[in-house]
Amino acid sequence: MSLKKLFDSLRRTKSNGENRSGRARSQSSPGLTPASLTFFPNANAFHIGSFQYYENGGRGREGWETLLKHVAPNALYDSKSRFDSPKCDEDTRQGVNHEIMHWIQDSGSPTRTLCLTGAAGAGKSAIQQTIAERCAELSILAASFFFSAADTTRNGVEPVVATIAYQLALASPLLKGLICAAVERDPLVFSRALRTQVDTLIAHPVGQIQTPLHASEPLPYAILIDGLDECRDEQGRVELLLAIHQCLLSASLPAHFKIFIASRPEHAIFTALQPTGFLHGQAYHIRLNQAYDADSDIQRFLWRRFRTIASQTSDPRAKEIGWPGEKIVNILVVNASGQFIYAATTIKYISERRSSPVDRLHAVISWAPGTSIPSRPFAALDTLYHNILSKAGDNYLALEGNRGGDLVTILRAYDTIPDYSYGMSTWAWRTVFLNLTHGKLETLVSDLRSLIDVQQVEGFTSDEGNLEERLHLYHKSFFDFLEDPDRAGDLYVPESEVVAMVLSLCFSHLTDAFLSMRLEPAIRRFTRLGMWERLKERNILDKEMLRNDISLVESLLRILGAHDLARDVAAETRPWFTDLAVSKE
Repeated sequence: MSLKKLFDSLRRTKSNGENRSGRARSQSSPGLTPASLTFFPNANAFHIGSFQYYENGGRGREGWETLLKHVAPNALYDSKSRFDSPKCDEDTRQGVNHEIMHWIQDSGSPTRTLCLTGAAGAGKSAIQQTIAERCAELSILAASFFFSAADTTRNGVEPVVATIAYQLALASPLLKGLICAAVERDPLVFSRALRTQVDTLIAHPVGQIQTPLHASEPLPYAILIDGLDECRDEQGRVELLLAIHQCLLSASLPAHFKIFIASRPEHAIFTALQPTGFLHGQAYHIRLNQAYDADSDIQRFLWRRFRTIASQTSDPRAKEIGWPGEKIVNILVVNASGQFIYAATTIKYISERRSSPVDRLHAVISWAPGTSIPSRPFAALDTLYHNILSKAGDNYLALEGNRGGDLVTILRAYDTIPDYSYGMSTWAWRTVFLNLTHGKLETLVSDLRSLIDVQQVEGFTSDEGNLEERLHLYHKSFFDFLEDPDRAGDLYVPESEVVAMVLSLCFSHLTDAFLSMRLEPAIRRFTRLGMWERLKERNILDKEMLRNDISLVESLLRILGAHDLARDVAAETRPWFTDLAVSKE
């Protein structure tokens, strides 16, 4: 007897045998009715094993309605709120997209989780959107959840499990019944820990239907989670990753189930993927910025968009063959630093239909920190930088107090300090000068890993024998943002304050050296620093800035006068400091 005939016979018999209350008699759990041979008085020559079906009655509807109240519709890959979300052009990101799709469809893969990490604006969400659409076309997309910090309905972990369970329920009526029954048994399940929710609403129901009876109706198996870093609660991110690791990847789920997570390399996922983390060796990790060079893709993206702009504008200059020219496109590619958000933001600004694309492109190319452009061409990029830096600054202040200085000031000082090569590498000198040794460099960038990376420098070792470390910027435009008061807004730190910090550290290091009888190497470092020449060239010496702490000036004069090696510096700086001291009186 076929399964279809079995269901038809079961429904007819059930309908004839309903009691006056309208419900079939059953001793099974709510919403589930066991198959019984007494339902088939004329049937013979077949055997029914452990078979369950869901009764689509009132209690099932209650579970479904309760589930829907906890779903985040905006988080679906094809939600109305995400209309026209960015995705990859057909000839861009081909390598990484192929690698991801191959991993998803490879039933023999030793890992069931893929973590794609990359800098802010690298195009991770566009890749996720592209993969989601391809999986949907192949009918293998089980569920998707796109976080967004700007959308309160999907900026936390609370709706994640319900939203995934909802999509799984749509893929299988039987699974829908099991999920709804679970909700009815425990209507407060959505208030429980994420691990409990995942086990109750996803892992256990899916495991129940993985029997030979349902082998001919396989479930879609790709679960996609984008923008984990956009979740407002860091502890929530950790809890979600742990729930995925402990429950979704358990033996109760079919081996071909795959979870694809995309995120900036912020603390939660960065730590989980480290050698001591719980996802290390358990997840397939693609480091987008290291594994794939995006420059050629960005170049193709720009040329295609420029051709579209030229075909739509009325400005004849943009219709000239070859506009805007290879040189201009290459400048934009360099400025993008491998981050698609810069290219996309630039194109969006240039393509404003009420303005000339040629004039707007010129404004972008000729822009320099401090240059005012009323229409703010980098608004989207600035918002991204501001959000990341604000949160990181608050966390750094809470951790370090005022001992380490303001986060933005330190970052700008790191970029300001001239190269130095007397006895140590440039990178070691900068970290020592800014007192960022002994793990403080890691603390500094803990919440900035989507903008800045700490890289080990081959060939240079510290006194402890470890490879020296340096800061590496993913975004060339990041310091442009920091140096522009219009773009940085309330995060802007005047250059005079950066100089004040650097000079104060100069005084501090020289004073420490004087007290510890290590004055000669300290003065050598100070004279090699070239700070005075640098400050004079940039015309940013601010006497008013130092008048508030004349004792530091007097201390420096005493130190400089105490050693012959300092006479050149003293001759250069003494008149300036003496004048400063006199003007203070």
